[in-house]
Amino acid sequence: MAESFETHNPIPIEAQLCRQYSVSRSVLREAVKMLTAKGLLGSRPRLGTWVQPEKDWNLLDPDLLGWLLERKFSPALLIEFTELRISIRTTNRYKGVKFASVAAPASSASTNANR
Repeated sequence: MAESFETHNPIPIEAQLCRQYSVSRSVLREAVKMLTAKGLLGSRPRLGTWVQPEKDWNLLDPDLLGWLLERKFSPALLIEFTELRISIRTTNRYKGVKFASVAAPASSASTNANR
């Protein structure tokens, strides 16, 4: 799709999309269901279906990551991935230090008990 769809500009109705892409309603509904589960689409009865803002997308979904990386380079996306990576590394380091400090006294106690 080359058009731009947002909350104030919902995507066309099912019948129109089925004709446009030559697919059955069940195929279209499954596609909408999958894209909604990934956070790309939102829908409400009588309001239609729209593309969610990028900030609401599940950026940890492997399919979505692949699609995003196929697009034109985005400095904003690169910054978000870098921030996420730093956050995960910091959290893992904290957990490692916390685990090591909890495990160290226990291993010392078992060593003393074996003597």
